[in-house]
Amino acid sequence: MHAIRNARCFFPALALLALCVCGCATWTDRTTGILEAATTGKTGHGESPLSKLKENSKNIVLNVEFVPIKVDETSLDEIQSIWQWTDETVVDPGLRRELSLNGIRAGRVIRRDRLIQRLDQMRSTDGVLDQFLSQADIASEVSHGGQRIPMRVGRRYELPVRQPIEGTHVSMVRLDGELFGRTLQDPQFLFAVKATTGNTTREINLQLRPEIQHGSMRQRWISSDTALRINTRRETWSLESLDLNLTGVEGDTFFIGGTTPRVGLGKQMLSGHRSDNSQHQVVMLITFDQIPTAAEQL
Repeated sequence: MHAIRNARCFFPALALLALCVCGCATWTDRTTGILEAATTGKTGHGESPLSKLKENSKNIVLNVEFVPIKVDETSLDEIQSIWQWTDETVVDPGLRRELSLNGIRAGRVIRRDRLIQRLDQMRSTDGVLDQFLSQADIASEVSHGGQRIPMRVGRRYELPVRQPIEGTHVSMVRLDGELFGRTLQDPQFLFAVKATTGNTTREINLQLRPEIQHGSMRQRWISSDTALRINTRRETWSLESLDLNLTGVEGDTFFIGGTTPRVGLGKQMLSGHRSDNSQHQVVMLITFDQIPTAAEQL
């Protein structure tokens, strides 16, 4: 009898959950193609798909973690507690100011254990429904969880920070003291990532360029010495002036987050809504997990 009663309770709940998921899936239909293109590398910039390159001893490997947090912007102590374990002076002072004006902060983590402990205390808690929806990547507009990214030196990769924002939106960026704005359709915020060799055999320079892809997918033919292929891409607003260059060795971790108060590019890029319509921020931890020597890359 207990089993029958439990089954009667379970199946209506399961049906309700299925309806919720179907509704969310319908809501994301419009941007599904855009998101798939961004995460598979089919955006026409010559980058390698993140999921296609297998991890081996010849590749650089990044470990990227997205952590959703809730921040009380009225508490200076809480804000400072996030950044006290990070050295922001590794970023050029001029660039650090430009990034800050656009709502972005970055630096090298000096006490990873303390930072992780603090982030765990501030982490947005997921309900049962959010945990289920996160498996389908529809619980939140911003990225969450982690991924390992094998890379080759000199190749461009794309790291989406959030899902496309459906509809028409205005994005504002401050460059060299001037404010620029564009009206964009279904914008998606990402970092174009490229690794180059450093000054030593175990050091790399990682360039992260903020970009906004927008508009509809377009196809065009591109010819090369060996073949003619179709190139599928969206329009891109590439922000070279905000290139973030991080230099480090194997095991180094870098921290990227938003300013307080949240403004401009950083606000759009690093914050969003959850499935319950509550707002939260996301911070990024990028660890140089594997750096092969020049000999190992042969």
